[in-house]
Parts: sequence; C-alpha cells; structure tokens
Amino acid sequence: MSADIHGLTDISNQTKVAEIRQKFAIEVQTNPHLYHDIDIERVRCEDWQVERFVIDYQSLDKAYDMLVKAMRWKKSYGVHDRSHTYFPKEFQIIFGSYTRDSEGRVIRWAVGKNYRKIADFSQIFQQFLCHCVETEDRLSGNRGITGVNLMSGAGMSNMDMANGMFMIEVMSYYPLVLRLSLGVDLPWILSGLIKFFLSLCPKNIRNKVKIISMNELGEYYDAEDIPTTFGGNLEISHTYIDEMSALYECKHLGFSDKQIDNFYEVYKDLFDYKN
Repeated sequence: MSADIHGLTDISNQTKVAEIRQKFAIEVQTNPHLYHDIDIERVRCEDWQVERFVIDYQSLDKAYDMLVKAMRWKKSYGVHDRSHTYFPKEFQIIFGSYTRDSEGRVIRWAVGKNYRKIADFSQIFQQFLCHCVETEDRLSGNRGITGVNLMSGAGMSNMDMANGMFMIEVMSYYPLVLRLSLGVDLPWILSGLIKFFLSLCPKNIRNKVKIISMNELGEYYDAEDIPTTFGGNLEISHTYIDEMSALYECKHLGFSDKQIDNFYEVYKDLFDYKN
C-alpha cells in the first residue's frame, strides 16, 4: 500500500480516477450549490477519495454515480458545518473515542452499555456519529477504520436498530472506511438481535463483523494499543473533550430544560450535571 494514505493504492486505477475526476469537475460547474468546497477540493486532489469508489463499485459509471451521491449527501446533511465543539462533551463518553495502533491505523473504542436511545436526541446522536466518521475517515485515508465495541453488560435498552441502519447507509458514502468491526463479550441475550441486524446489512459490511471474547483482543492488537477498559495497558483520553461544553451549556442546540433533564436522568449513572 502506498505510504501516502490519500494516494492511489493501485496504479492501474489511475485512468479511471482521472476520468471520474474530470466528469465530476464538469458536474460541479453545472451544479455548484450541491457540493461543499471541502469535498470538491478532496476529489480534485486526493486520489483515494475517488479510487475508493472505483474499488468498491467496479463499474466506472456506478463508481461515478455513487461518488456524486455521496458528495451531495455530505453537503445536504451538513457534514462539514458541525465541528466537535458543536456537540456536547457527554457524547464522547457515550460513543467512545479513537486511538491509533502501532501501525498508525485508526481504531474507535466504544462501550455498548453507555448508549441509551432517547427519541428527542436521535437526530443529534446521528449527526455526531457522522461527524466522527468524517473526522476519522480523513485521518485514516486508505488504511480504513476498525471499530471495537465492548458489549458486556449491555442489554436490549442499549440497542437501537434504527440508528444502526442509518449508519449502514452512511457507510455507503464512505466506501472501504470500515475494515473490521469487533464485538467483544457479546451477551447471549443480544445474540439473536445482532444476528438479525447483520442479516439486514450488505454482505461487504456483514463480512467485516466478528464477535470475539476479551481474551481474543490480543490476537488483533498489542496490549499497549488496547485501552485499560478493554483489558489492555493504554490510558485513553477522550478526543477534544476539553474543548467541548456540557449539554446544558449548549444553548445553540435548542433543547428545552425538560429535554435536558430527561437526558441526564437516562444517563444518571454516567453524568450528574447538578453537582
């Protein structure tokens, strides 16, 4: 693989990348309002941003169509309009944080029992997850991301099928971003639900999911790359959390006092904002 994580991984794709890039430039001239300047520049300058669609979709026409769809989605969804400071710091605890392993690959570590579904917060939860995917995708380039989810202690209240299916759709806008997903210490009570969820996933996603025990994590990473919460030696700090505000301070989000009180009630074992 190229040392340039945003460059070509296969020189034979060079002509295809150039052709798609040329077509996209014409499309942007025709419909500039549908695309964000950041994405326009990345398609123009980063080979991997185009090649990933070539590899995943094979057909040149399909690759181009999916790239256009992805770039339009990023603009319409406002992916680039929300930085980490837009979101409450509590989300870093709920959804986990990322590290890099000894080879520089991005790994997102999450604890399944920390997530609870709250209808009023579904949209902003999804916005935050998209922000994380975009941020980590830029960091990882053609190396991709591994997700590690500790499931011990989790139950049905920690599962959200709608959110899961939303994120599967988002993955289609970031071809090859997910290289591996490890579910660690999955409780038997959730095995049927996970099996059903995986049956709804595209094969290219389903094949990347592995259910393992905590003891097996050592087969994937050195102890120095594994956080202490997952049985390793790495002391992990949540990314950018010191620059973020608590939910009750994020007035720009427009949540009522009742909604904020309900959030902290649901997550009272993790946060106590009144003290």
